[in-house]
Amino acid sequence: MATDTTQNSRILKTAGNIDTQNLKLVSYNMHGFYQGFSVVDELIKTRSPDVFLLQEHWLTPDNLYVLDKYFANFFPFGCSAMSKRIESGMLFGRPFGGVVTLINNRLRNITQTVHCDERFSIVKIADVVIVNMYIYRVRVHRIESCCVMICLLKYHLGAIVTVVDLIVAGDFNCCLDSSSDPVSHRLNNFISRYMLQRCDVLFPSPSPATYINEALNQHSYIDYILITCQNVSDFAVLEPEVNFSDHLPLFVTLALSTKSCDHSSPNIDVVYPRWDKADIGAYYGETGANLTPLLSELDKLLNYNEHTIDKTLAIDIIDQLYERIVFVMRDAESRFVPKHRKNYYKFWWNEELTVLKQASVESDRAWKAVGRPRSGAIFNKRQQCRLLYRKRLKDCQMEPSVSYSNDLHDALLRKNSTFFWKCWRSKFDTSNRCAEVEQMR
Repeated sequence: MATDTTQNSRILKTAGNIDTQNLKLVSYNMHGFYQGFSVVDELIKTRSPDVFLLQEHWLTPDNLYVLDKYFANFFPFGCSAMSKRIESGMLFGRPFGGVVTLINNRLRNITQTVHCDERFSIVKIADVVIVNMYIYRVRVHRIESCCVMICLLKYHLGAIVTVVDLIVAGDFNCCLDSSSDPVSHRLNNFISRYMLQRCDVLFPSPSPATYINEALNQHSYIDYILITCQNVSDFAVLEPEVNFSDHLPLFVTLALSTKSCDHSSPNIDVVYPRWDKADIGAYYGETGANLTPLLSELDKLLNYNEHTIDKTLAIDIIDQLYERIVFVMRDAESRFVPKHRKNYYKFWWNEELTVLKQASVESDRAWKAVGRPRSGAIFNKRQQCRLLYRKRLKDCQMEPSVSYSNDLHDALLRKNSTFFWKCWRSKFDTSNRCAEVEQMR
């Protein structure tokens, strides 16, 4: 079982005693990576989750690299559900399935990967075992899928002897309150055996459904988070304003005990000033106003000589002026220059997407404010804004791939091997190599 070596810097430490931290977890059926990408990206900025349990990413094995590309602050553990289809011949039809668990890099030191296949994955963070589950929707496979999954879960959970808490979450594709569904019956037996509790029962949600398909006029509650721990402080079914998936994300917060972990090498997220995103005018104005009074003191210092001022005193004055100049510049930088980790900004994002996203958000808010009608001018306006934003978002995301392909083709035609391999490495090589990615089979 592999163990990563990076330290979780957010764990509170006082005089060598390890406290607890809040673990924020999201479970979300993406209904395709590029359909659910915008929701995951927005939740990272607004909710700062530590763990994402994602279902139905639809990625083929050769496209799993996008998880590293778009979520650089997380390491993925999961796999594609498309491997057998690709190996069996020419690919046709729509993509399907696949689960992946995204874990914040700060938790690497206390994370162990246990099991991974196309229907569920298991990771252990400190003393908490987290299961990401997806049960097929196709009726002929649902019972078989559920039975096999439960047997495998029991096997792997039985091999983990230091489990304190268990979290099982994902898209179950059934209503657990149904008494006639055989899948629901088997899952409820599993829930009883491991003394799991439903977060939607502990924290009743006003949302009546987690699966909402407006086109088919279908609504149902089929996504769940099940827990054994008692220290859950928050649970919610979120309703993102721009969501192209037909599922809603589930969000839960609980206290994570980390007493059994080694904390010898703290790691802090590295952020960089982004001058290309800075308010340069305000920065110049602020530094100009605060540095101008220092000019007179510098002029006085230039008029001093060894006969009118002691050398040691002159050095002290220079040091003080230097510190004041540095303080002014750093203070202005902190106010007008954003600092973010690498890959925070999407290089393909432009002003047009900003406008289209805002229009989509506003039309969605207006639609919800009038009771979510399924026809009429407000509904039509919402659909038009969503479709336009979705199309341009997809086009902008694909433009870099087209550009790289053209560059590679041109380099081959010119027989320019240096430029060819430079393009190749920038496209396909990654510096964020993690041992767990190799488990994504």
